[in-house]
Order: sequence, then structure tokens, then C-alpha cells
Amino acid sequence: MKLTHLSKRDWSILMGNILDNFDSAIYGFIAPIIAPLFFPNQDPVVQLILIYALLASSLVTRPLGAFIFGSFANRKDPGKILSVTLIGVALLTSAIGFLPTYATAGWYAPLYLILVRLVRGLFSAGESTIAKLYILEDKSRSQSLSISHMYQSSTVLGIIFASLSVTLIAHTEIPSAYWRIPFWVGSATGLVGVYLRWKKLPEKLVQKKEELTSIRLLWTERLGVLKIAFANNVSQLTYGIPFVFLNTFVPLVTAITLEEMMVLNTVFLGLDMLLIPFFGKYLKRFSVKKVMFWSSAFLALTCIPLFCFLENSSLIYVTFIRCWIVMLGLIYLCPLNVWSLDQFSGTKKYLLIGMGNALSAGTVGRLSTAACLFLWHETGWIWAPALYMTVFFALGAVAVWASKDSCAEHKNPS
Repeated sequence: MKLTHLSKRDWSILMGNILDNFDSAIYGFIAPIIAPLFFPNQDPVVQLILIYALLASSLVTRPLGAFIFGSFANRKDPGKILSVTLIGVALLTSAIGFLPTYATAGWYAPLYLILVRLVRGLFSAGESTIAKLYILEDKSRSQSLSISHMYQSSTVLGIIFASLSVTLIAHTEIPSAYWRIPFWVGSATGLVGVYLRWKKLPEKLVQKKEELTSIRLLWTERLGVLKIAFANNVSQLTYGIPFVFLNTFVPLVTAITLEEMMVLNTVFLGLDMLLIPFFGKYLKRFSVKKVMFWSSAFLALTCIPLFCFLENSSLIYVTFIRCWIVMLGLIYLCPLNVWSLDQFSGTKKYLLIGMGNALSAGTVGRLSTAACLFLWHETGWIWAPALYMTVFFALGAVAVWASKDSCAEHKNPS
């Protein structure tokens, strides 16, 4: 699908997605800088575990947000709901930039941070629940695959901007003096995204009323929702491990610095964005199910051997590990949204796919860095984080293998 063939709705969602992911990625990248500001009395590793553990709030808020906004999207106008969710993300991102640190508020500082992230998680879950599916409305299967690759590229572009912002801050003399700026910039860009969506998204789509209540529907389709969650775990890890966890972990076990890791982070994200369309076009020739299964299976088989040699390794070896996870993750990611759509039909997809994604993002997606750091800290085994990854990569492969393999076309409107 060519850029010139994108509708105003498509452009508004892609641009809004760039801005939303800029907002969402800031916290993960800047966490090593702000950890001493919120937990100054802990040793450096515990500081990192605690700052990433604050993301545990998503265990509640992301499924709840997906349920609330997914239910609305099943019955109301998804376009207008997307504007509401992005407003919430923008305002609450800005609020993080105004929070006091431990030096001025004591233990209230991390408490305030938890509360703001709790509420933000509701809106963020609604955003991710609806946007990636709404942009595929009324597309043929070939168009859906192409637009899915564009959507994934727009996600990475937003993360690149976030990584670049934190990279610049990390190279200043006092990074902790500038940590608030990206949150303020993110909130401003989020409001620009709201304007684009409000002006460009069409009026309410005609949708059928669900025969089952949202709760009954989730229970009836619980196995399908779990498959979505386990499959999405692979995508969460192939972003979170190379682009968040390794930034924090590598400086602890090698002589490589955070500044060097952040520079590599931005470079790899740029490579990631450029390769998505290439892989996406090539992979359209193959079965979606087989592509996802084999890429996740290879990740499960290779993680532990790769991590066994990570301690005191060179920048070249760290780059190789990153490259391996990123490349296989890209192969897996390209058809993920279309595979998700194959699992459900009708308007119920917003709630069911959204809940599966939220369960994944709220657990594996948000807690993996804290969990991997904790496993290494407690065991002292350099490969302990890889054991964690292997389990979820294997479960993802099983979930994909047990899923539907539909090749039905998403019909164009008459």
C-alpha cells in the first residue's frame, strides 16, 4: 500500500501513534537517570529494580483500560474515543514532569509517581486497544498487511524520538537536571495528535450491537484472549529486552556505559524502522502463522546461550545480541496485528484483542526489566534473565501454533 493511497483517517492515526509512543517510551529510557532521584537511599541495582517495578501498576490499569475503552469502541464511535484516550495520555505525561522528587517530598514522591501512572495506564491501554485495529477497518488482507507494517513503523518512529531525547540528556553534565523536559515535550506533541485526530477521523461507524455483555463475552472467548496475550508477549520482549533492559543491564556487567548504550539504542531503533517495510513486503509471501511460530521458537532456543557470554563482553558482542533479538522480533512483529484480527470477527475484536494486548503489556511488557534485574540480583547468574525470556518466547510459539490460520480477505466496503 503506497503512502499516497492512505486516507486522512489513516494519516491521523499514524501521526497520533507516533506521538503516543513518544510519550509511552520516555519512562523506560529515562528510568536509570531518575531512579536515584526517587530512591536515593538504596543501592544502584535496587534503585533500578524499584523504579521499573513501579510499572506494576499496569497489572490493574491496562486490563481495566482495555475493558472500558474496548467496550465503548464496540458500541460507540472509535474515532472520537481515540481522541479522548490521547488527551488523557498527554495530560498525565505532562503531570509526571511536574512531580516532586524524594529530596522535596520524601516517600510521597514515588507514591505520587505510582498514582499518576495508574491513571495514565487507563488511557494508554485504551489508545493501544483501539488504534491498531481501527486503522485496519475496511481494508483487504493485502492492504491490512501493508498498513500494519506502516503502523509498526510509526510506533518505532515515536520510540526513536524518545530515545534520541534521553540520549541527549544522558550526554549532558548533569542529566538529572533535565529529566522533566521530555515529559513536557511529550505532552505537547500528544495534544497535537489530538487535534489531528479530532479534525480528521470520520463520524461514527455503523456497528452491530453485541449480543453478549462485555464480561460474558470475555469469559466465552477467554482462550482466544489468552492466545493473544501469550503471542503479544513475544512482541513485548523483543522491544523491551534490547531497547530497555539491556540499556540498564549491560553497564552493570560490562565496562560499557549508559551513554554508549543509549547511542546504540537510537541507531538500532532507526534500523528497526527502516527494516519493517522491507521484511513486511518479503514476508507477505509466507504463512503468517508459520512466520510467527518459527521466529519465536528460534528466540526461545538461542536466548540462554547468547546471555551465557554477556558478562564483561565487548560492545561488538552486545551489538550482536541486540541485532539477533531485534531481527527475529521484526520478523515476528510484521504480521502480528493481522494475525490478531484472524482470531476474532465482528465488532467484538476491539474488546477481545485489546484485553489480550493489555494483559500482555501490563505483565510481561511493563515488568520484564524489573523481573530480569531481580533474577540476576538474587541468583548472580548472568543467564537468569534469559531463562525468563525463554519461557515466554516458548509460550508465545505454542499460542501461535494453536491459533487459527485464516487467510480470509478483509473485504473492501461496497
